[in-house]
Order: sequence, then structure tokens, then C-alpha cells
Amino acid sequence: MSFDTSDRALRLIRTEELRLVNRAWKSVIDSTPLFWAFIPDEPSSDSKVVQGWIKKSGEITLHIFSKQRFRPPGGFMPLVAPYAHRWRTLELDARGCYISRYIRKPVPLLESFGVTSAFISPDTIVFGGVHPLLSTVPSGH
Repeated sequence: MSFDTSDRALRLIRTEELRLVNRAWKSVIDSTPLFWAFIPDEPSSDSKVVQGWIKKSGEITLHIFSKQRFRPPGGFMPLVAPYAHRWRTLELDARGCYISRYIRKPVPLLESFGVTSAFISPDTIVFGGVHPLLSTVPSGH
């Protein structure tokens, strides 16, 4: 019931709160990759925190959300870019930044891609041309 929210950041905050209930809950949550599949760019998500979330996610697919409200994509995307092969969702609001370097790798599991306010170099082959499952690119993105 605690996860009855579509707000990804709130979902992660609730996960962190539930970890505080007791050692047993912390152990179960930390060892359950599904709790860590949503990786948002939040003020509290410094590099060690993001790397911890990714480690706890095991090998499951990842949902990456960066709205650049808190820092340019150059601060968050390098943390998640090495895991592009696991991305299932990528939502990126880059507010006028170039994102070409972050969207060059193949994304064999990517199903949904949304990008706003970004520049992509004309010579960029988006996702290396490898995105067989991509079915959702929201209009206006």
C-alpha cells in the first residue's frame, strides 16, 4: 500500500522509509531488486547513492528518470549510462543540453523513451541503431 503512487521519487522515498522499520524489513528490501529498479535524479541522489541503488537492483531492467531540475544531465547520466543495456524506460528533460553522448549505446531492452528540451548532434546514431523493443516515444518529445 505504501507504493500506491505514480511519483517515482516518492516511491523511492517510501522505500527508504520502509527500510527504517527494523533490520528485517531493511534486509528484505535491500535484497529485493524490484524495489530498486526506478532510478530518479533527485537532490539526494549523489553518485554513491545512485550506484547503491543500481547495485541493489541486481540485473533487472531499469527505469531512468532525469528531469534536470537539480543538475545538468552531465551530473546524473554518466552514473546510469554504463547500464544502458538494462534500461527499460528513459525519461530525460535536458533543458537545452546536448545529450548525444548519453544515447549512443545500444539499448536492447528499452521500451519507452521520452526526451524534452534537448539537443542531439546530427551525426548521432541514436542508441547505436539497436532498440528492438522501443514502442513508446511520447508525442512532443
